[in-house]
Amino acid sequence: MRPGSSERAAEICWWYLVLLAATAAAKLACLASVYRHTDGFVLDEMVAGRGQALPHALLIALILGRDTLQAAAISCGVLLLGGGLSARHATTWLRLAALALALVILANHVSFMQLGTFVSRQTLRTAWGWVKLHPETLQSYLTPGAAAVVALSALGIYLPQLLVRVAARFRPLTAVQHLLPALPLALVALGTLLSFQASARFGERAFPVHGYWANVAHALLEPQSSTPLSQDLPSQSALLAQYQKLAFSPAQPATPQLLTPELEARIRPRHVIVVGLETAPKAFYPLTTSSTLPTFARMSERAIVNQHHYTTSPYTRIANFSMLSGLYAPPSGLPVRFGPIATDGLAAVLRQHDYETSYVDSWVLDWLPGSGERAQASMLGFDHVIDSSVLRDDGVYEVLVKGEEVAFDTAFTQIVHAQEHGRKAAVFIGTMLGHSPWPAAHGNQKLDGAARLHQIALVFDRLFGQLLDKLARRGLGQDVLIVVVGDHGLRYAEEFESLGRHYSHSDLSFNVPFLLYAPGLVDHTIALPYATSHIDITPTLLHLVGVPTQGMLHHGAYVLDTRLAQRILYLSNSRLGPLDGLRWAGHHFTYHALSGIASMGDGANPASIRPLSTAAARKLPAALRDPAALLDELAAHTNLVAGVLLQRGAALKHTTTVRSQ
Repeated sequence: MRPGSSERAAEICWWYLVLLAATAAAKLACLASVYRHTDGFVLDEMVAGRGQALPHALLIALILGRDTLQAAAISCGVLLLGGGLSARHATTWLRLAALALALVILANHVSFMQLGTFVSRQTLRTAWGWVKLHPETLQSYLTPGAAAVVALSALGIYLPQLLVRVAARFRPLTAVQHLLPALPLALVALGTLLSFQASARFGERAFPVHGYWANVAHALLEPQSSTPLSQDLPSQSALLAQYQKLAFSPAQPATPQLLTPELEARIRPRHVIVVGLETAPKAFYPLTTSSTLPTFARMSERAIVNQHHYTTSPYTRIANFSMLSGLYAPPSGLPVRFGPIATDGLAAVLRQHDYETSYVDSWVLDWLPGSGERAQASMLGFDHVIDSSVLRDDGVYEVLVKGEEVAFDTAFTQIVHAQEHGRKAAVFIGTMLGHSPWPAAHGNQKLDGAARLHQIALVFDRLFGQLLDKLARRGLGQDVLIVVVGDHGLRYAEEFESLGRHYSHSDLSFNVPFLLYAPGLVDHTIALPYATSHIDITPTLLHLVGVPTQGMLHHGAYVLDTRLAQRILYLSNSRLGPLDGLRWAGHHFTYHALSGIASMGDGANPASIRPLSTAAARKLPAALRDPAALLDELAAHTNLVAGVLLQRGAALKHTTTVRSQ
C-alpha cells in the first residue's frame, strides 16, 4: 500500500474510533437523563428485574453493540462521499462531517437535559422561535461545562489527522497504525454479536438497545403516522361511548351524582371570565390556601376549589384548547394544524345563547409563526381576539405587569359593553407574567425562584381585587363566574432547577391551582374531594349558566358530579418529552416511550414514582395494568375526535361560503 493511501486509511479508522467514542459518551449521557430514579450506575435500573445482574463493563458493551455498527455505517458513508477528493480536501471533508455530527450530538444533549428526549422537528421549531425572540436565554448555556464540551468536540474534529501525523514521526506508532484497520473490523464483528445478545437480554423495545444515531434520525424524520386527516370517523355517540370506556374504571352510573344538588335552583346566565395563569404549579401558587393572597382568600370563601386539578398538557396552546373546548388534544398536534375546526367549546356554545365572546391575551399571539393560536381562538368561538400589539416580553418585569393590567382592563371593558347592550359576556384572559425565566421587579433581582413566583402571585391578587371592585361598582358583583386556573406547571429542567427541584413528570408539571368564584351561587367554600381536569372547565361553566351539555362532544364533565372520583385523567407531555402519564384514584402513572418503563407512585412525591411491579399491577383494574396500551388507545380516540372537529369545520366553512355567495 502506498504511504499516502496508508495514511488515508489510518485517518478514516481514527475518525471512526473518535466517532464511536463520542457516540458512546452521548448515549450514556442520554441514558443518565432517562433513568433518573437512582444515584447509582446509570444502567442498574434498566436491568432491575431482568435476570442475573451483569458487570457494568459487560452492560456497556451490550448497549453499545448497535452503536459500533451505526458509527461504522456513518464512517463508510462519509468515506464514500469524499472518495474522489484529494488528500487535502478529503481531510477537510472529514473535519466538516465531524463538525456536523458534533453539532447534532450537542443539540440532542441539550434536548435531553431539558426535555428528556431526542431533538425533533417540533422541538427545533419551537426552540428556534423562542431564541429569536429571547436571544438572552442562550446565556444560561454558556457554562464551564459547555465550554469543556465544545473544547472536546474541537479536539475530536482534529484528532484523527493529528494522530496520523504523530504516528508518521514515531516509528513504533507507525507499526501500530499499519495494524489499525483490523480494529474497526474486529469492533464491527463484536458489535454484531453483542447487538443480538442485547436484544435477547433486554427486548427489542428497550431504548438502550437501540443505536444512538438510529434514534436521532427517527426523531427528526419520523412522519406523523396517524393524524386526524387519515381516519374513518365513527358517529359522535360512538365516540362518546368509546371515551367512557377509556375514562372510567370501573364503569359509572349513567345518571349524574351531584355533590351539592341545592345549587341547581340558583343557576342562571351570568358573565363568565376564565383566567389562565402562565406556568403556575400549585405547589408555588397556593391561591386558595395562602393568607398572604387576600383577594384569592376572599374569593375562595364563595367558590368551588380543588387542590387536585390537573392540566392536560405542558403546552399553553394545548392546555387552553382543553380548557375552552372540553377535549383532550391528539398527540399528533392541535386539530387547527390540519384545517378549520368547530367544537362544542365554551365560546362556541355561549355565543349561540346571545353571549359576546372575547379572547384577551396580555402578550403577542402567534409569537411562533404558524402556531395558529389566534386562529384557534377564533375557531373556538371567540368573536373578538385581542392581544398586545405594542408591548413585548423583553423580560422586564414592569413591562410584563403593564401588559397584564391592560389585559384585565380590556376584559372588564368587554363585560361592560355586553351588559350595556343587554347581553352577557364570556371572556378568556391569557397571561404571560409567570413565564420563565421568572421576572423580578427592579430591586428584587436577588430573590430566588420561589420568592419571585410569590411576587407574581401577589400581582394577580391585586389585579383580581381591582377587577372585583369595578364589577361591584357596576352592580355585577353577584352576576359573574370567574375561573382562575394555571395553564400548566413546570416543563423544562431549568425551571425545576430554578426552584430547587429535579425534572419529573409529576404534580409539579400538571397539578395547577383551580378556583371557580361564584358569589351568586355559592355562599361557602366547596372543596372538591376528587381530581378534576382542564377538560371539565367548559362543561362546568355551561352547566352553571343554564346551558344543557347532554350529547355535546366533551371529554370533561360538571366538576360537582361525584362520578369523577373514579375517572382516569390523561396527562400528556404532548411530545415535549418522552414521558406521558395518567392519574387514577390518587395514583400517578407514567410511561416512558424511550425506556419502555411504566411507573406508579404519588404525583406529589416524585421520588415515590417507581417502576410498576407485577405485584402492584395485579391490584389495579385491568385497564390500568398496561399504561402504554391505555395511552395508545386514547391517542387513537383523540385523533378520531379531531377528525370530527375538522369535518364540522369544513362543513361550517362550506355553509358560510355558500351564504356569502
